[in-house]
Amino acid sequence: MDFLTLSASTLYFPFTYLIGDIVTEIYGYRAALLFIWAGLALELVFAVFCLLTIHITSANLTAHSHYYIIYRPMLLFVTGGVISNLASSFLNVFIISKFKVLYQGKLFWARSITGTAISELFMLTIIFFVSFLPQMNNLYNFFMVLLDTYIMELFYAVIFVWVGQYLVNTIKQKTGIDHYDTNISYNPFNINWTLP
Repeated sequence: MDFLTLSASTLYFPFTYLIGDIVTEIYGYRAALLFIWAGLALELVFAVFCLLTIHITSANLTAHSHYYIIYRPMLLFVTGGVISNLASSFLNVFIISKFKVLYQGKLFWARSITGTAISELFMLTIIFFVSFLPQMNNLYNFFMVLLDTYIMELFYAVIFVWVGQYLVNTIKQKTGIDHYDTNISYNPFNINWTLP
């Protein structure tokens, strides 16, 4: 699209929030925490492999220099991604969980869009300031990419929430599971590995 400047993550990242919303809606906050921590672990494994790729000497020095050029900035992006994903994912499932109790399980679509809108803004602000701002010379371009990415991710959230609503209704109906998070600790570091 010529009129939008987007990050590549714009294409797939809204699905991670939708999956978190669905898991939280059906199985609760603690189940969603397991997904978040597993995703973080996978991001860290990816970062280690990038780091190893840069530092392992290759017989072909030209290929090695190409790996260095490609993967060196990747570590900055992964660092920003880990920090922002961790904070925004916890915020998203917290919002879904708290609002589910507040709205007595109604309006999943509205809760999902609200959680995504707040969490995406939080995530994009962190990741862009950590990962992109140090490498951008033009602040106008920086903010345009941030704004365009946010608008597009909200567009995806509004479109795909209906798929999420269908999946939530279907899974709840077939399994009979509909967990409400009452009287729980929302500390993301207080991990209980047993699901409700």
